[in-house]
Amino acid sequence: RVSHMAGILGLLLVYALLSSSTALQFPSAAARAADRRCAVRCAAWQELAGCQLLRPPGEARAVVHFLGGVFVSPAPQVAYRALLESLGARGYLIVASPFAVDFDYAKPAHEILSVYTAARSALTDEDRALPQLAMGHSLGALMHVLLGCWHPEYARSCAGAALISFNNKPVSDAIPVFEQLFVPALTP
Repeated sequence: RVSHMAGILGLLLVYALLSSSTALQFPSAAARAADRRCAVRCAAWQELAGCQLLRPPGEARAVVHFLGGVFVSPAPQVAYRALLESLGARGYLIVASPFAVDFDYAKPAHEILSVYTAARSALTDEDRALPQLAMGHSLGALMHVLLGCWHPEYARSCAGAALISFNNKPVSDAIPVFEQLFVPALTP
């Protein structure tokens, strides 16, 4: 069941990326080989105003603002490394905003906007002029939607969005085994 869900998630990710306005194309064999060498080609991850930044090897095509899911939101550059470095190898400048989970979603949304705005301001003039894409997985996708609703200027600044495994259900409905696995572990 887990591998089946991982396969579905992978297909949704590919669909989300391919259907955006700056769609990625299916990679050639050469591009796939380049992805395997991405760590060599891409600059190292660096901290920028509370975000994690990955520069592409050449000229950037767009800025991807990435937000990870609930369990890995504090370290998206680690949990989503393969995906983000693959995008970096294809010319996308990645700004990954880590955030602390709080089920009062206004708190992490404010934190995300604050650190992202600071990071975006610290970019070069050329980088700030690039199209901005919002990309998030699970809670990160929901955070992008909330940012767009609560901060219309953020929504207007995005040329497109890839919302992967988005949902707005309570955690007990969104994660089928949540009550069986996590509630007993979290109960005093």
